[in-house]
Amino acid sequence: MALTFQTLISSSKGNCLVLSSRTTRLVIDCGFRSQKAVRAAFDQQFGLDGGPDAVLVTHLHGDHINYSALKVLQQRMVPLYIHEESVDLLPGKHFRGYRFAELDVNSYAARSFVIGDLTVRPIEVPHAPGHLTHAFEIAHDGRRIVVAADFFDAAAIRDVMIDADFVYIESNHDLQLLRENWNPNSRWHMPNPITAELICEVADISEKPPTAVMLGHLSEQRNRPEIVLDEMHTAFKRKRLNMSFDLTVAPLYEASHVIQID
Repeated sequence: MALTFQTLISSSKGNCLVLSSRTTRLVIDCGFRSQKAVRAAFDQQFGLDGGPDAVLVTHLHGDHINYSALKVLQQRMVPLYIHEESVDLLPGKHFRGYRFAELDVNSYAARSFVIGDLTVRPIEVPHAPGHLTHAFEIAHDGRRIVVAADFFDAAAIRDVMIDADFVYIESNHDLQLLRENWNPNSRWHMPNPITAELICEVADISEKPPTAVMLGHLSEQRNRPEIVLDEMHTAFKRKRLNMSFDLTVAPLYEASHVIQID
């Protein structure tokens, strides 16, 4: 069975991604804003009262993990994986005084580790100060995917994207819309032109194209899907490159289509 990838939500207000193999169902980030929303998403994806094999967290911002998600993870006995330097920070950020005595918290460090039949390699990426953040390279049966949700420096992820079979990457904001609706926190996220340039560069030096590239974590106020796609196609035309992969934009507040990663 091929790997499959789907986003359940993907925006500056909440993020939840699902990567599945034949035997392992991995959720990357769980940033739903209510327990009801988490339960509904898990029931839809994994069956009534079900859950994934694990939830892997990029960083501790509330649109990626929060109290509501932790409550459901504990109730449904879903293991949580966060970076070892974030373990002691988790209670102060998201417990709200609740003990979470039965929450299954696991830590990862710089080395690769295994969840089910997936091999995960964390890649530290620059994001907001005080928030240690990671992208992930995930390998399975000769295929390799890259997930880079929140970051601002293309150089941090460029090399690992080369010859990947699938890439999910942030394309957060349009520069003109940012000027019209200023947000200083946008400096910690990837603008559309930089994401487009990065994907062009990787496509040009890769020996094989990915099956697909999905652009995600769009700002609701400072971006639109059509702007993202136009930026990408314009960049490829300007560099006279052939876009030989499927390009999609993750919906902000609903599930994307399922991508088969062959």
